[in-house]
Amino acid sequence: MPISLLISRHDKLYVQLYAEGKLAGEGHILSRSFLPRARAIITGFEGFSRTETDCGGRRFVLLFKDKKMEERLTKLLFNLERPEILVHFCCYGENRNFYLYVKPVREKLGALLRSYVPELGRFFVKGGFADEGGNPEED
Repeated sequence: MPISLLISRHDKLYVQLYAEGKLAGEGHILSRSFLPRARAIITGFEGFSRTETDCGGRRFVLLFKDKKMEERLTKLLFNLERPEILVHFCCYGENRNFYLYVKPVREKLGALLRSYVPELGRFFVKGGFADEGGNPEED
């Protein structure tokens, strides 16, 4: 039995991807139920703009500092398969990392991960992603 099941209600999976290119900034997608804990772990939480939306039968909160990041987060969320297992996504431009925290549910995890990776290209600034040419919408 995974230790996380002994100390919490569900198993957890964290994925961290390092980006070689320049990312557009910082933005978060949070499951609404995770919001109280996120306040403590996101530096500068109060400085983010915030919107809420429903997707996959769950309520999500988007945190961003500019409208283009809000659009990127929204497109990612609505293009994910099985978003109901998503707890927290972060694009963190300062250290060029993507973070993903999900509840690893059998039959759903593979679909979410397969849909997640291709969507990351939109978070690179133009010319920042050497293989793909970056996000053409970014100046």
